[in-house]
Amino acid sequence: MTSYTNDLKTYITDTPGLTLQDVFKWIYQSSFGPEHMAADYARVLAYINAELPAKDADLCPAVEPLGGGFVRFHLKALSADFTPEKLAGAFVASAAPVPGGAAQRDKWLDALRALSAAGEIPFLPAQADAAIDEWCKTGFAPLHHSDAYRDKYHPAYRVVKKELL
Repeated sequence: MTSYTNDLKTYITDTPGLTLQDVFKWIYQSSFGPEHMAADYARVLAYINAELPAKDADLCPAVEPLGGGFVRFHLKALSADFTPEKLAGAFVASAAPVPGGAAQRDKWLDALRALSAAGEIPFLPAQADAAIDEWCKTGFAPLHHSDAYRDKYHPAYRVVKKELL
């Protein structure tokens, strides 16, 4: 099993109730980090501060591993040592374009297909292939979490490079 396959399987099996949309969001973030987001520090900090009241409802791990050296740093993990200001700085620093991101995405999608074909995840091969084809038609656009995921986990996080924590 490749590291792509192993990491993706771990994410899917550790996150009951997710949809393929949520898997694609994880793949996108693992491949590109937050490069599609605005990298204006003041704006990022304002959004973090506005989202702070939601942090206590977040049922996800405090720091959730992604691929590509990125993590989801959940706002509930903020502290005196890692403040909203530091998180905003880490997010902005993480928003640079990722060389080879498309190739990484394709490896993650190959891992998804392999796991599905082997019956190791709760998505049938035809289901995964159809969803991948649909996502491809959008140019592999960034996605939001599914309603089911948001309702179950109430995520409140920023994607940052792990090395910046």
